[in-house]
Amino acid sequence: MNQHRPLVDVIIPMRNSHGTIGRALHSLLDQTETRWRAIVIDDGSEDKSATTVHAISDPRISIHYQEHAGVSSARNHGFRVSDSTHVCFLDADDTIDPSYFERMIRLAAGGACGVICGCRYVNTSGSPILPAFVPSRRVLTREAFLSMDCPPIMSILHRRVSLERIVRDGLLFDDKLEAFEDWDMLMRVVCAHKGSDDLWSIVPDLLASYWCTPMSLSSNIRCVYACGLDMIRKHGSSDHAHSWKLRSWAACIASSEISMASEIYTDLGSLRDEDFVAVLGSLRWQVCRRNAINETQLAHHADHVQQALASSLLPGALLDRLLAEVEQWGINRWALALMNARRLVPGAGRLVVYGLGKNGQRVLVQAECSGTKVCVIDDNPDCNIGLHDQIEHQSLTPTDIVLVTPDDSGAILHRLAAITPARALTIQEALELESLRTSDAHRSNQPSV
Repeated sequence: MNQHRPLVDVIIPMRNSHGTIGRALHSLLDQTETRWRAIVIDDGSEDKSATTVHAISDPRISIHYQEHAGVSSARNHGFRVSDSTHVCFLDADDTIDPSYFERMIRLAAGGACGVICGCRYVNTSGSPILPAFVPSRRVLTREAFLSMDCPPIMSILHRRVSLERIVRDGLLFDDKLEAFEDWDMLMRVVCAHKGSDDLWSIVPDLLASYWCTPMSLSSNIRCVYACGLDMIRKHGSSDHAHSWKLRSWAACIASSEISMASEIYTDLGSLRDEDFVAVLGSLRWQVCRRNAINETQLAHHADHVQQALASSLLPGALLDRLLAEVEQWGINRWALALMNARRLVPGAGRLVVYGLGKNGQRVLVQAECSGTKVCVIDDNPDCNIGLHDQIEHQSLTPTDIVLVTPDDSGAILHRLAAITPARALTIQEALELESLRTSDAHRSNQPSV
């Protein structure tokens, strides 16, 4: 094999990225696998972005120019220039870890479409602000993509042959879309490989970083909502559309887009009981993402969110319930749920965390911080459980307490009730134990009649 032929083409669209493109390129220069080529597409930049690229003297980095036509056009331009067997799309403000290519290329042949790794979300200081994306068989499905839970684009190393199957009229990305062009591309990849069991190999470790900056009150939030709804209606069901409306409503509240929030709520008709937890999770996520903060800083934004909620068209009972939940943002709900669940465990029992999605990760972080010993159950065989003991459903005993972390926990609770005598409770139920305990204590302090 020619040791100098690039194994990977890294396509980097760039527009007015003077402050970040150097960081992205240096993450390539630090790679332990050196057979890569960076194809930078300058999409009509008006700052010193190109000067920054030229200042990094490395023959593996090339820059190509086009008039401003958008990120999809720039990526298509880069794909036409590329010819390596593997392709990675890296935005000009994101980075990958030094072992990314070495570890990803090793596994890429195991999937029909390539390989996916975990990705952390960080603020401009490099500190984590949101639960990381951790790939699993469960989240790499058409159903998961229809829930708009897609891998960050730089976390995927594509096999070129899989991308060539979905090129239409010479275009890989649909340059007419105003949003979700990467989601659209992944959906077409999934549809083009129907019948393949394992589209992607998985590296569960976090080898990529999505750098988040505070977002202004989104002037294009209406466009994003409409575009997402159109694509979901094209590929999905009314339930998928309902979920997207819930998430979009939360985004509007987080952005103080009250008029649009009211329109979406009117379109929803009402919120179902099972929607409440999903709305709360989306609202927390949106506030963190739009302000580039972590959940410990949510309390600073509670007043702002409560004002937005109070200005919306929510009915009184629902509004009061949401306002009460936002009031609790100063409390670390994950630590509290963990602590309350731990108090239920008898001496010989175990505290078991079920699910290593975003909520499960939050609970495990609190367990590690507090030194709380937990066991883990997850339906994904590829999950990274760290230092925790992984157990099977069948090993649960009546003395175990299972903290079920996914928001959509109904099916899990039903299955556990059918196969194990262990007590299972959701995050919300664990939190409510605190209010019950407070009420009991209050009653016990009342004078007897």
